[in-house]
Amino acid sequence: MAGKWAYSEMTKEAKKYGGPEEYVEAIQEEAFQEGRESRDSDVKAAGVKGGAITALGLGIVVLALERRRRKKEERIKMEQKAKEAKKELLEELGKETEIDADENQDDKA
Repeated sequence: MAGKWAYSEMTKEAKKYGGPEEYVEAIQEEAFQEGRESRDSDVKAAGVKGGAITALGLGIVVLALERRRRKKEERIKMEQKAKEAKKELLEELGKETEIDADENQDDKA
């Protein structure tokens, strides 16, 4: 008896839409629209997630590039200090060599 009741309700509903074919088309259209809305919200959510991931990735790249730049600056400063220290050392060694040469000349005289 329940099956007959469901059929009766379905025929009444189909009549509202102008017949069984129109009723089926309306059901299909509604299902299609629900699917589209669901997909659109999924796409929007994926877009937001993708945008957040992209922003995070870009942030990481920017931080890595900044760190690389700082390290390069530090390396250049250290190289400059090393050159200055080498120059000072060579100057001091040159003075000592001159002093040693003068002492050796004094010893010979």
